[in-house]
Amino acid sequence: MKYQYQEFEVTPSPATPRKKIIYRPVIPVILLNKKRIVGYQAIVDSGADYCLFEELVTSYLGIKLSTGKKRKIRGIGGKEIKGYQLKILFGVAGKEYETNVIFSKEIPQNSFDVLGNNGFFDHFKVTFNYPKYIEVV
Repeated sequence: MKYQYQEFEVTPSPATPRKKIIYRPVIPVILLNKKRIVGYQAIVDSGADYCLFEELVTSYLGIKLSTGKKRKIRGIGGKEIKGYQLKILFGVAGKEYETNVIFSKEIPQNSFDVLGNNGFFDHFKVTFNYPKYIEVV
């Protein structure tokens, strides 16, 4: 399935001094638990080890965060993030599968949820055709 890169406005910075628009590989995903379904947008990140979502998603799904396995992961700059790993039914590109996702209270609500190597890339062949589209099969 092909998804268009999504446009986002950015403030010019040393990394992007002339850019006002940046394109990101953000795709729709569905998380399921029994009779509850939650749709989200997540960024496809080949540099991420895990799928990582904000803790708020678990309340929408009716899952207690504390029922998961405690995990500590490190991101850019080595900052440690504490979270809970839960097995979730995931829907992406017309395919449903069960996978482990880490949910964390330390992820800001307005940031991107992440689709990483374990839980996403190990289920799909992903092709990036920047800035036009990303293909997930």
